[in-house]
Amino acid sequence: MTWMLTHSGIAFDLGRPKPSQVRIEDVAHHLSLINRFTGATSRPYSVAEHSLLVTEILERDGGVRDPMCLRAALLHDAHEALVGDVATPVKEFLGEGWHVLERGVQLAVHQHFGVERAMREHRFTLKYADLRALATERRDLMPPHQADWPILKGFDPVSWIDLRDRDGMDWDDWKQAFLDKHAELSHRCEVMA
Repeated sequence: MTWMLTHSGIAFDLGRPKPSQVRIEDVAHHLSLINRFTGATSRPYSVAEHSLLVTEILERDGGVRDPMCLRAALLHDAHEALVGDVATPVKEFLGEGWHVLERGVQLAVHQHFGVERAMREHRFTLKYADLRALATERRDLMPPHQADWPILKGFDPVSWIDLRDRDGMDWDDWKQAFLDKHAELSHRCEVMA
C-alpha cells in the first residue's frame, strides 16, 4: 500500500483513494500551507488563497449564485491537499503516471464532497475563473519576465484586487477563511436541496 499521512492522522491510500478518507479540515490545513508556483511568488501564496480567489471571481465577475458551482470552485484544487500543487511543466514531464494518480485522488475528493456533477456541468465556468485568477497571480505575484504564457491568451487579470498585500493574513487565517467559505456554501447547498 502506498499512503500518506494527513494532518488529522489519516493514512490516505494513494493507490486506492477512498472518499471516506477525505476530511475538510485536512484539505483546508494542507492547502493553506502549500504554496502555488512551487514558491516562486513574491510572498507566500497558498492553494487555499487561490481557491478562495477563484470562488470570489465567480461571485463578483461572473455573477454566479449557484452554491454548488461555487462549492465546486472552492474545491477545484482540493485534491492537491493530498498530492501537492505540482507545477504544470513537472506534470508534463512526469506524464501519464502523474495523471493517473491525480485523477484517482481528485475523484475520491469530488465524491466525498458531492461535487462531481457540478465539476462536470460547470467545467468551462470554473476554468474561466481559474485562468482569470492565474492571470491576476501572474500580474501581482510572479517575478518580472518576458516568457509568454499561452494558456492566458484572452484572459485578463481582475481589476478589483491587488494580491501583493492581502491584509497581512497568514496561513492559519487562510485555513480558517477556507473552512468558513466551505461551511457557508455547504449550508446554502443544504437549504436548496
